[in-house]
Amino acid sequence: MMLLKFYPQVANADQSGYQATLRKLNWGNVNDVNDQLKVISRYSNAKNGEGKYVDYVAQRPIQLDKNNYAYLDNFSVGNNQINIAGWQCPFRRG
Repeated sequence: MMLLKFYPQVANADQSGYQATLRKLNWGNVNDVNDQLKVISRYSNAKNGEGKYVDYVAQRPIQLDKNNYAYLDNFSVGNNQINIAGWQCPFRRG
């Protein structure tokens, strides 16, 4: 919808945008934090993408991130107890 706001003259601008979810990735093939993901967008006149098409390759690859992120939101002592709140987002499950 953002495209429609700025380019109302573009046909189907209200249908622009995309979202992708990649499932069942084999993270065992990711060797280190220096591995990268290259994004290629294909615009085609066929639903399966194999008609007349144009591929656009992203100029900068996406750096894969294997870091472990965490944040301590609150740490307090009161009423004879310790209260801790926060979150953690590790690279690997388990």
